[in-house]
Amino acid sequence: MYIRTDGQGWEVRAQIGGASGRERVQQCPSRASAAILADAWRGTHPSWRELKQR
Repeated sequence: MYIRTDGQGWEVRAQIGGASGRERVQQCPSRASAAILADAWRGTHPSWRELKQR
């Protein structure tokens, strides 16, 4: 799952099942709303891990 921005808008992108798996993308009006959506999609699944931006 990624939260991305182009400098104007935000999107949450989630992919399940590897490179050939299903993908879901949702546009969000703010970073805060994108973070809320990502947390909701992620739920409490123990295999998720956070990646820091380089």
